[in-house]
Amino acid sequence: MVGFNRPKVDMFFEIYVDELQKLGENFDPTRLWNMDEVGVQNVQTPNKIVGTKGKRQVARVTSAERGFTVTAACCMNAAGQFVPPQFIFPRKRMNERLLYGAPAGSIGGVTDSVWMDGTLFIQWLRHFCDTIGCTPQRPHILILDGHHSHKTLGAVLLARERGVVMITIPPHCTHKMQPLDHTFFKSYKSKYNTAADGWMTSHPGQRIDIYALCGLFDKAYSASASVGKGQKGFKVCGLWPVDKTVYKDEDFEGAEVTGEPDPALDDSRETEEEISAGPSGSSMVPTPNSITHSQPQPGTSHQRPAEHGPSGSTNTSGLSQPQPGTSAQKSADHGPSLSPSSLLEELSPRPRIQNKRPRKRASESAAVLTSSPYKKRLEDKMAAQNKGTEKKM
Repeated sequence: MVGFNRPKVDMFFEIYVDELQKLGENFDPTRLWNMDEVGVQNVQTPNKIVGTKGKRQVARVTSAERGFTVTAACCMNAAGQFVPPQFIFPRKRMNERLLYGAPAGSIGGVTDSVWMDGTLFIQWLRHFCDTIGCTPQRPHILILDGHHSHKTLGAVLLARERGVVMITIPPHCTHKMQPLDHTFFKSYKSKYNTAADGWMTSHPGQRIDIYALCGLFDKAYSASASVGKGQKGFKVCGLWPVDKTVYKDEDFEGAEVTGEPDPALDDSRETEEEISAGPSGSSMVPTPNSITHSQPQPGTSHQRPAEHGPSGSTNTSGLSQPQPGTSAQKSADHGPSLSPSSLLEELSPRPRIQNKRPRKRASESAAVLTSSPYKKRLEDKMAAQNKGTEKKM
C-alpha cells in the first residue's frame, strides 16, 4: 500500500515530462504507447442469468473446474491505435495451429511458465517496432510495468537501436497509472466471458481447448479495442494530455495507513533540511514557536488598554492586538484553525499497522530503461555475474 504515494508519482511525472521535452514540440499521441500482459483462461466466469423467483440453484455451465492459462501481451497508444497481440502458450514447441482465429498480425511464443520472460519480450519488442515503424529519427515512448523481463540488457539495447524510449511505472502503481488497466482490460474480460458462454452453448458437452482460445480472444478483443478507450485510458491516467492533478489526496490515503515513511523522501530529507537552514544554522521558515512569540502575552504592555498610556499618545500595537478574554485571544492560544479533514484526523485518527515487515530488498521507482546510466548499470551487473561464473569454473 505504501507503494502508491505522492512522491513516487511526482518522480514518475518528472521523468516522463523530461523525456517528452527531449522529443520536442512535434511529439504527437500516436508515438505514446502502453504495454501490459493479461491472462486468457479457458474456464470463463459465467455471466448473470435470469432464473425463476425463489429458486435457489441457478447454474451456468463452464468449460472445466480447473483449466489452463495463455498470456496475451497487448499494446495501445494515446490516439486509440492497437498493436496486434503476442500470445504465450504453455508448450515446449510452437505450433501455428495455436494461433487459429487470432487477430490479424498476431505472433506466438511458448514457455514453461506461461508468463513473459526476457527472450519473449525481445520477440515482442521486435514485433512492436516492425508494426509501428519507429526509427531513431522519430522515436516513440513505451510505458510499461517494472517486471524483470522488461529490464534485460538485450531489450534495452534493441530499444535504443530502434528508437524506443522505455519508461517503467513505479511498483504497486499500475492499477492507477496504467491506461490498459483503466479502460481496456475490464471491457475485454467482460466480453470474453460473454463469448465463452456463447461457445459453450453452441458446443454442448465440449470443453474450450487451447486451439479455440485465440478465436474467442479475437471476438472480445475486436469489440473492446476502440479509439475512445485508448484515448480515455491515457487521459484518466494524466499521461496525455499531461496532468498529474488527476490524482487527488484521497488517492494516496492508503499509503498513510501503513505508517511507513515514503521511500522517495528518505534520500532527499537531509538535503531539504540543509536548504531550509539559514547561514547561522537556524531555520529560515517560520515555525509555530516563532509565530507564538509574536503573539501578545498576558501581563505585557501590549495588552494594556490605550487609555492607560501617556496623554496625547496612542499605543497602536495595543489597539491592533486582541484583548484578553476575547474569542480572538482564545483562537490565538489554540493555534491556526484546522481544516475539516485535519480536525477529523485529530478526533478519529486512522488505524496504523503495528507489525512492520522488514524490507528485504531496495525499493524501486520509475526509471528510463533506455537511458545511458541504466544501461551502464545492467552492463556492470552482467559483468559481475560473468566474473562470478568464471571463478566457479
